[in-house]
Amino acid sequence: MRGVHVRLLLARVVGPAAVVLALAAASPPDIGPPDELIRLGNDAFLRGDAARADQLFATAGERTADPGLVAFNRAAVAVQKHEFREAEEDYTRVLDDRAAPPARRARALYNRGVCLLNRGGSAATLRSAIAYFEQAIDVPGSNAALTADAQHNLELAKLLWNRARAQEKVPPRPNDLPQDLPPPEPPPQRPDTDNDPNPPGDDPFGANGGAGKLESGAGAAQKGQQQRETRQQTPGAGSLPVRFDPNPPQALSPEDTRAYLRQINARLNKDRRDNIPPVPERPHVRDW
Repeated sequence: MRGVHVRLLLARVVGPAAVVLALAAASPPDIGPPDELIRLGNDAFLRGDAARADQLFATAGERTADPGLVAFNRAAVAVQKHEFREAEEDYTRVLDDRAAPPARRARALYNRGVCLLNRGGSAATLRSAIAYFEQAIDVPGSNAALTADAQHNLELAKLLWNRARAQEKVPPRPNDLPQDLPPPEPPPQRPDTDNDPNPPGDDPFGANGGAGKLESGAGAAQKGQQQRETRQQTPGAGSLPVRFDPNPPQALSPEDTRAYLRQINARLNKDRRDNIPPVPERPHVRDW
């Protein structure tokens, strides 16, 4: 895509140049330590041999103790072959690696934003690219060059995102609104007709000749309900204050507590017996 700064760097294993040349000459291409296979894959990538580089990286991924390093380099190979979805999956594996160095994490965030920006198309994809570029700028492992490229691509992604959103007619979300918008105007205040003795429309001798005074059906019920809700007093207004017990609490021993509970139980049983209604007498019933 025109205007996109594609800055996909391979993650190299630091080591002396003499050791690299000696290992490359002494070992077969697909046999050796994972670090050596990663070096050979980097060289193949720089020569433009993406297929050979991906093969070496895949072999190294089966033996390495740093799978995030291999996933980072395989993602760069996928980008070179314009397989952006496969590259995004590899960069996701890099970001899922909690042991990844900050510099590698920053480059993975930026590179995944580049993949989304190149894939483009929908407003949702471009919105995700914006999020990754913003994270690449704020992450601690980002350097000055990477930050400058991320700033450039961030502005480009915002421009394409606004264009795609206008074509899709997607309504803006609250988080998408700019921060410098003026506050919304308050709604117009309605005149207080509760305290007005002659509200508009209730004067039989007015200009409407009593029009608006007569309402029937649901309209009248709704208006009456609205007036009742408007005239309702504030909850708690005019209520009596709460009275507290002036007697201080008395501490009871276990024996006194049991005796007090027995008294309450006896009183409740007596009240229950007294409240039982008497059975009416049945006439002409013999009692033998």
